[in-house]
Amino acid sequence: MPVGGPCSVRALSSRAESGTRWRRGSLTTPEETGGSSPPEGTAPEVDEQASGRTSLRAVGAIAGALVPLAAITATIFEAGLDILPATGLVDRLTLGRLLIILAVVALIVSGARLKHFRTGADIAIGLLILSAAFTTVQGGWDGAPLRFLITAVATYYVVVATIRRIPDARAAIALVALTAVVATAGLGIAQVAEGSFTGFYRDGLEPVTSEIVRPDLQVRAIGSFINPNLLAAFLVLLTPIGLATAAWVPRREMRWAVFGLTTLAYIGLVMTFSRSAVLGAILGGLLVIVLFPAASPIRRVAIWTAAGLAIAAVAAAAATAGRAVGAFGRFEAWDLALEAAADEPVKGVGLS
Repeated sequence: MPVGGPCSVRALSSRAESGTRWRRGSLTTPEETGGSSPPEGTAPEVDEQASGRTSLRAVGAIAGALVPLAAITATIFEAGLDILPATGLVDRLTLGRLLIILAVVALIVSGARLKHFRTGADIAIGLLILSAAFTTVQGGWDGAPLRFLITAVATYYVVVATIRRIPDARAAIALVALTAVVATAGLGIAQVAEGSFTGFYRDGLEPVTSEIVRPDLQVRAIGSFINPNLLAAFLVLLTPIGLATAAWVPRREMRWAVFGLTTLAYIGLVMTFSRSAVLGAILGGLLVIVLFPAASPIRRVAIWTAAGLAIAAVAAAAATAGRAVGAFGRFEAWDLALEAAADEPVKGVGLS
């Protein structure tokens, strides 16, 4: 039995009868002490310093698991449902950024080292931050987009280290992602079902914006975002992660529930009427098909999902007689971007 561990009076009496003597921080035998035995009923002396260190390590391990997972959960729900206050607690230190800072500290205190944070994308991420900082400072642009970028990068590394340090963190994060995308998609589906005013409509698959209610047009879902394309991007990125929850669900009934929730999230994606997002979802399904084994239930669902979205996209394009290929200002935006790059090839025009 370890020194300082839980023990009963019976166990202590047994050790006394066998001639084992307890001293602070060690065990000695009668032979080592000249044949003497401890007085009957004497309790072991515990190394309080070692016990304190053990307690601190236990607290650090718990904090190293709970704080990062809490920060990741809050960040995911903030991205989908805008649950955190945007105002700074102190100057520009928002609650979201504070949570990420606490997560990094908790990971380091609990034993995370540089190797737990390193990834194959480190060089590319470093160049991205350096170029973003350069164009922001040299051009005198607003620093808010740069701060947002740094926060996103820090969140990425917190997720990486959390998955590497905490057992089953991958499944926990997947479950959080599934919950967030279903809640966000459900909000968008409700907007379409109730005909709520979002300012974005579809005439077939042709996008239309309007500052007044247009009951003759199809409402596009925006969820908690300001634009349906932002909602679509959120769902495209996180719904496959939520789908991965099925890999850690042991029972078939629970797995079907996960598939049902994932289907709801993809319905919300379709309700944005974002053609690029639907294409991205199809490509994501194909990627899952390639990465997961043939017998994996996730792969089977990915096949049906990709096939269903592809059929829906082709049918919608045929029904709108080719209007689905409208650029909706994309070519104009690309032209402006090329002109800006030509005018400021070194400093750029800042982040947006």
